[in-house]
Amino acid sequence: MTESAAPTRREMQRAETDKQIHDAALRLLATSGTDGLSLPAIAQASGFSTGPIYSRFGGADDVIVVLWDLYLRDELVRVITLQLSWVNGSGPITDDLRELYEAPGDVVNALIEVMATLRRYSFAREVVQPQIQEILADAAMRYPEMPDSIFKMQIGYLLGSIFARPIFAPVLLDHLFEGLEITRRLADSRHAWDARTRSKASVPFTIPEIDGEANVRREFIRGALETIAVTGVEGASAQRIARAAGYGFSTAYSYFKSKHELADEALKIVIGQVFSLNHQSYVLVDHQEFVRRIIAVQRGALSEQGRLLRQLRVESVVAARHSTVLSRHAQVAFTDVIENAKRLGEVRGDGEFSRLATWTIIATHAFAVPLLSGCSHYGNDIDWTPVAEQLFFVRDNFKA
Repeated sequence: MTESAAPTRREMQRAETDKQIHDAALRLLATSGTDGLSLPAIAQASGFSTGPIYSRFGGADDVIVVLWDLYLRDELVRVITLQLSWVNGSGPITDDLRELYEAPGDVVNALIEVMATLRRYSFAREVVQPQIQEILADAAMRYPEMPDSIFKMQIGYLLGSIFARPIFAPVLLDHLFEGLEITRRLADSRHAWDARTRSKASVPFTIPEIDGEANVRREFIRGALETIAVTGVEGASAQRIARAAGYGFSTAYSYFKSKHELADEALKIVIGQVFSLNHQSYVLVDHQEFVRRIIAVQRGALSEQGRLLRQLRVESVVAARHSTVLSRHAQVAFTDVIENAKRLGEVRGDGEFSRLATWTIIATHAFAVPLLSGCSHYGNDIDWTPVAEQLFFVRDNFKA
């Protein structure tokens, strides 16, 4: 048997150059998202001229696929395994899982950025989406008795919390582990795991209505929302927004100083809506009404009619992860919702649960459902009855 030849000096130098470029691209992706993943930016971050970068990649699509193969696929397997092993186990939280929630590193943040924007990149989506689907299916097979809705909520809490963490870090850490405990109680109780429903009720999810604005200004905000839902903020040119609004390009500057000012105004509306829709279910007293509401909200969130809003929610969070203005707005809105949930819960005697469960549903429904539906076959055929029944049971047996 012939031994393989030792790598030549040139091969070793190329491998080292590859590593420096890939590491720089990963850091850039983690901190600036896919919008910042231009080839000149990678050249600057890696310390090379543009030549070596352009000889390796044709664009962001190629970079995403390479980073997925090198780092991100295995990281997705790791974080899902950590979450499911703890939630469905009995031991104390592991250091690795705690670190994942408290201080996700570059690889985790890069993974989330790719999952959030994968639908924009045709080649990367073609390569990566089937692998994400396979990873989720393999994880579900390890717990064959678990209903799909319970599995999705366990995964969703993890991914939704990581997705939102850069925005809510100052106000979120008090809620993360307590909310995580709720997902474990759902697994421990196994109450109503076999429940099924024929309910087809659905809460309609559409792009938010804009009230209290002058007609032209309102149309530009609506045009911005529709455009951002498809392209993201950086891809939403002023020309595209003006076309969607039905006005000339120059008219926009009579109402907004810049495209980003218009985008910020539009996304603030979405951020407010994200929170207002997701805590009301938890204060319903009647058992059947509670279950119907949870199912209807989830079905509406995953309906085809809700597709643009799902995309818009993801793009709002992506933008807020990198915008101080939007992040501050989201923190204020989030704090108001949490306080309101606690006050409503105190009226019915479960204030602590309402506060923690509100974050749980925001993490899973408002953040994770749009995130996962954009990068996997996360369809609306899931029966949400088991998770709705368990939430009601856990709520009524919750001791802070």
